[in-house]
Amino acid sequence: MASSPTEQAEQLVRRGDAATAARLLDTAGRSGDAQAAFTLALWCLTGHPVTRNLAAARFWFGQAGHLGWPGAAAIHTAFLASGIGGPRDWPAALARLRADPAAAAEHALISAMALDADGDPLAVP
Repeated sequence: MASSPTEQAEQLVRRGDAATAARLLDTAGRSGDAQAAFTLALWCLTGHPVTRNLAAARFWFGQAGHLGWPGAAAIHTAFLASGIGGPRDWPAALARLRADPAAAAEHALISAMALDADGDPLAVP
């Protein structure tokens, strides 16, 4: 039985070939492999075994979330809300929370806060 792209990438890393491993995950992630996309997102976030790249991490968490990898969509939403790896997009983050039934409590909590349209507090305590 053939191993998954993620397993193959991990073997490549153990052999010292992180560049080929990353290319393998990139190809698999772009072809619809959620685990490959999530693994590459983690690698880009942590900077191991590839160079840390927050913009790439943001992209790959988004891709993994779109493909249904558990937790990836929530991480991508946090990146959008915080401006990690790209421009802050508070309206898009809120829209994602509204659309996710699992995030109803978070959305309710944020909606009860006195925030402006960019997610900044209207008053500082």
